[in-house]
Amino acid sequence: MYIEEFTAGGPLTEHAVEELMTVANKYRTSITLTVGERTVQLPVLPVCWDELSVRAGTSITVEADRGTDLENRTALTDFVTTFQRATTP
Repeated sequence: MYIEEFTAGGPLTEHAVEELMTVANKYRTSITLTVGERTVQLPVLPVCWDELSVRAGTSITVEADRGTDLENRTALTDFVTTFQRATTP
């Protein structure tokens, strides 16, 4: 399992979620996103992203697990990089 914490550069939008789902679907790794008290598995992000209230400066924790060691690390890096790029104005 690999975990990374960072702060969002801006709001999470529907377009950003689409980009994140494209990245997540490339891997067998299970990705979990935690924002404040809420934790969601990536497959449900498209239906609950607006309830996470991600804004600039929001603390985000991402966990990658259940793939191979290399795949988990790669998926985590790819996901976090995409998240930061997609939420920065």
